[in-house]
Amino acid sequence: MRVTVLGCSGGWPAAGRPCSGYLLEAGGRQVWLDAGTGTMPELLRHTTLADLDAVWISHLHPDHCSDLFGAFQALKYGNARDDRLPVYGPPRWASAFEAFAGPATGVFEVHELVDGGRVDLGPLQLEAVFVPHVLPTFGVRASADGKVFGYTADYEPGADLSRFADVDLLLAEAWRSADAVAALGVRAVITHVHPDLDPLEVAGDMEAAAPGMVISM
Repeated sequence: MRVTVLGCSGGWPAAGRPCSGYLLEAGGRQVWLDAGTGTMPELLRHTTLADLDAVWISHLHPDHCSDLFGAFQALKYGNARDDRLPVYGPPRWASAFEAFAGPATGVFEVHELVDGGRVDLGPLQLEAVFVPHVLPTFGVRASADGKVFGYTADYEPGADLSRFADVDLLLAEAWRSADAVAALGVRAVITHVHPDLDPLEVAGDMEAAAPGMVISM
């Protein structure tokens, strides 16, 4: 299992640092995990929209979903893919999207996430983990080849992250502090740091995500 960091800036993009977006790969399957601002061009350095098996949108803040609009345009008006692209997102995500872009179902295969819901991609299994945040938010536990990868997505201070305590690698939001992640005692890569802060300082003894970084398990 491998994760490529497409972007890792929290809230808004910084120079050379797009917002949250990651390419998760295992067993020949590919998932675009969050489509934050500026991540689609980075995604296309590594794969194509035609080769994606799914898109996972953790929640509807723009720094996690805005490049889904670029994918929509490429799929609707270009020749990026012959079939619909499966997109998994929070409840009613498609309705919110359509308020800006028009009908999505002709381009996307619409799926809504629920806590504990599973997505079967053959050798890659995904499980939705509800995480307390301002908007309905779903992190993910991904399993393949006997390894488990976790992605917290955004969470509120004091949120219970115990469902990620047994993962082999955790990609964890930090914003201004990584203390809650450090308390889990797992191998973690810190992401979604406030653009005005130094990710290395926020991460402390843990790793800090950077665009282009490849993490293998």
